[in-house]
Order: sequence, then C-alpha cells, then structure tokens
Amino acid sequence: MLEGEKLGDALGRYLKTSGLAAFLTNDELKACWEQAVGEQILPHTRLMGIQKQVLRVEVDSSPRLHELQCFLKAQIVEHFQRSYSRVFIKDISFTLGSF
Repeated sequence: MLEGEKLGDALGRYLKTSGLAAFLTNDELKACWEQAVGEQILPHTRLMGIQKQVLRVEVDSSPRLHELQCFLKAQIVEHFQRSYSRVFIKDISFTLGSF
C-alpha cells in the first residue's frame, strides 16, 4: 500500500495485478472447472483464483488431493487449455483446505 492510498484502491490494484479480479467475476471459469472435474469431485474443491497462469484450488481431503494431483491434473489442464480462452492455464496448484 502506498502512503496516502486508500485501502479500497490498494485492494483493487492487488486484485487486478494478481488476476483475482477476473476470477471473482468470471462465471466462465467456474463453468469450465465444473465441466473438467464433474459432479462427484466438484463439491470437494474450491477455486481460489489464477496467478501467473496457475489455477489455484483448495481440496477438502488428502486422498482427494492425491487423486487430483496424480491422476487428473494433466487431463484438467488440457481441458482448460482447450475450453478456457481468457487465460492460458499452464498448471494447477492443489492445496489442502477446510471448508
């Protein structure tokens, strides 16, 4: 935050530079994620945003995280590269979360 800058302005600048602003208003991203993972996996994940062409996703359990990371990640990245034209997704970062 710059000296004399309002918090709202600083937050807006951060959202824009981090790529989160586009994510927060982008239903297309959410729809692409839903198509990529399907109805069984979807409730166990939460999109966190895109940063430097990396899609960030929280997962609710270690076994599900392992499944996504080891067996489904390449397929999901490929789906995004074909179907989501706004931002080129080169990787996905899965982290364990609690939600």
